[in-house]
Amino acid sequence: MEVGFFFWPYDPDLVRRMANAADRYGFDLIGIADTPGNAMDPWVAATMVAEATERSRLAICVSNLVSRHPAVSAAAIASLDLLAPNRAILGLGTGHSGTRNIGLARSGVAELAAGTAFIRQLLSGTEAYLPWVQRSCPVFIAGSGPRALVAAGNVADGAFINFGIAAQNLAQTETAVIAGCPRGRARRSRDRNLAGSGARLSLRRR
Repeated sequence: MEVGFFFWPYDPDLVRRMANAADRYGFDLIGIADTPGNAMDPWVAATMVAEATERSRLAICVSNLVSRHPAVSAAAIASLDLLAPNRAILGLGTGHSGTRNIGLARSGVAELAAGTAFIRQLLSGTEAYLPWVQRSCPVFIAGSGPRALVAAGNVADGAFINFGIAAQNLAQTETAVIAGCPRGRARRSRDRNLAGSGARLSLRRR
């Protein structure tokens, strides 16, 4: 089992204290929220965390494809990976507070899925790519509804789940995510207790 937390980066002092606590107490993952109406820029905060930690994985948890273009997010997560190799995860959702607090409408699940697929293409160096990227960072979709979870199985590397870690919830979530996976292309693994009330479902694509 892996244990982590996420937080809003309200000010630089808080970011430093959270980063120090993560390494000191052995947390496996630090998630940083992308809510411009509430806190400082998550990529600035993630850079600070990357430079202050040595082992914890770093997740933007979560951003959206309305206030940030997919290509911009792809370049940002690849840049973070240069500071923290093999530790960066990009989490994406339809918007929620990240868009509502600045007066924007959230995206639809279809738009989220298309944007996620495009980002993974840019990072993997296929038809469209960023030539300076060194490795493909994991891209997760955050969701609780069945359509978003199916989209995560179809196009993402995993799912951030935000409605609890009870066995029944996890079983239902796994069923939805795996249902979206192209047949024979994924194995599943669960990492529980992220953020205390959610879970991460990773897809290891063959």
